[in-house]
Amino acid sequence: MGQLRIHILGGLTIQRRGYPVTGFNTRKAMALLVYFACTGRSHSRQTLAEMLWEDRSQAQSLTNLRGPLSRLRQTVGPYVTITREMAGINLASSWWLDAAEFERALSGAAQTTAQLETALELYRGDFLEGFFVDSQAFEEWTRIERERLHYLAIDALDTLITRHLGQGAYSAGITCASRLLQMDNLREETHRQLMELLALAGQREAALAQYETCRRLLNDELSVLPTPETTALYERIRSGQLIRDRSTGNEIVHRTDTVSSRPRHNLPVQTTPFVGREAELADLARLFADPTVRLVTILGPGGMGKTRLAIEAAAAQLDHFTHGVFFVPLAALPTPADIARALADAIGLQFEGGGPGSEHRNAQQQLLDYFRQKHQLLVMDNFEHLLEGADLLTAILQAAPGVRILATSRERLHLSSETVFTLGGMAFPGLDSPEDALHYDSVQLFLQSARRVRRDFDLCPGDLPSVSLIHHLVGGMPLGLRLAAGWVDQFSLEEIVQELS
Repeated sequence: MGQLRIHILGGLTIQRRGYPVTGFNTRKAMALLVYFACTGRSHSRQTLAEMLWEDRSQAQSLTNLRGPLSRLRQTVGPYVTITREMAGINLASSWWLDAAEFERALSGAAQTTAQLETALELYRGDFLEGFFVDSQAFEEWTRIERERLHYLAIDALDTLITRHLGQGAYSAGITCASRLLQMDNLREETHRQLMELLALAGQREAALAQYETCRRLLNDELSVLPTPETTALYERIRSGQLIRDRSTGNEIVHRTDTVSSRPRHNLPVQTTPFVGREAELADLARLFADPTVRLVTILGPGGMGKTRLAIEAAAAQLDHFTHGVFFVPLAALPTPADIARALADAIGLQFEGGGPGSEHRNAQQQLLDYFRQKHQLLVMDNFEHLLEGADLLTAILQAAPGVRILATSRERLHLSSETVFTLGGMAFPGLDSPEDALHYDSVQLFLQSARRVRRDFDLCPGDLPSVSLIHHLVGGMPLGLRLAAGWVDQFSLEEIVQELS
């Protein structure tokens, strides 16, 4: 049968045994094959019909679907599974998809330079570049996939540039930076990296010319000037402070730390150790590792520890976001219109003035322009009273493929991109086995909190039934446990149980 090879990065090519597969007749037949391969599963005929013919009645769209499915049977029959109800890729057949190989090469916590280079060899261009079908739903799916894969390629290139610069592989770094700027010519950080690479490679004039290119593009496209960081690097290159010793190959002056320092953050400093929630942190880490998950809402009532969990989860991501992790407190904001200002304050963005009545529009546009080339995680804390302003989050996610958002709220944001992470109370010991209480993180939290008001506080075996009952009465709620523990300097555990009851 031979392997079916589907290339969708940089256009669409379908081959078998090294030869193009022909005879599809319609683009929608090819679109179906691509959709099957990318999703890797079967779909109901009704779903497929509605996706490709959303403007037709259900009966008509199902009738229209028969033609492309019949064509797939004739051209790539062994590679697809088509029944009266479902249709999809045949997982038992031998087929290969370049986008899947590209993502596989980029999977894992840390990729080697060779893996990154292998992945980028596969990325010949944007997802389904130049391929269109008359279907709004399919084109929307294509747009989302295109942006997602485009960003993965940019992130891989950015990582390679950082490595090449740190290792003194200036020629390879220049190649990667030039390619990245072809994909996104408004990434000021990459212009800065290329300037540095050129200067350290002995190409001082080219480095100065790169600054002028950057300045012109930012002015023409965004009506902004280069940041002081970029201008300072330009001055260092122009004055000869950033050059390479031609006899040794070493830098004479230590280069800027624009790419080697740990990303910035403004996460609040915590005054107490974080206790428990290992399973929740692991689940959140898995969500962050999924590039299709852009917005996560930690959902739960007050007192469940949403904010603290969000801060801990965000802190674990510091090394995964090139441009940092930023905490945006929202609890004190009176109206949704204040969200833009809170965001700007958190990331250190100074808004430029606008005309009368245009402040909110200009502020939002400036935020979108800022985030457009950023790889950042935003922690939006206590969103429940600002739900009418949630559209700003959608605008940011659409404008900036590299931005991810972690929100905390007592209510869902009701956005299509939202992944809800419901947070309940901490696990607590059962009333029938209080002797196991000390093994629970919730009890350790209670102990930690109690010792802050009574340093000598400890639990003996006779205390464990009362402690277990306290946990049941507050439902494992962290705030409830801390408040109850705050009474140990005034009441016995039995009295605390009575007060809670």
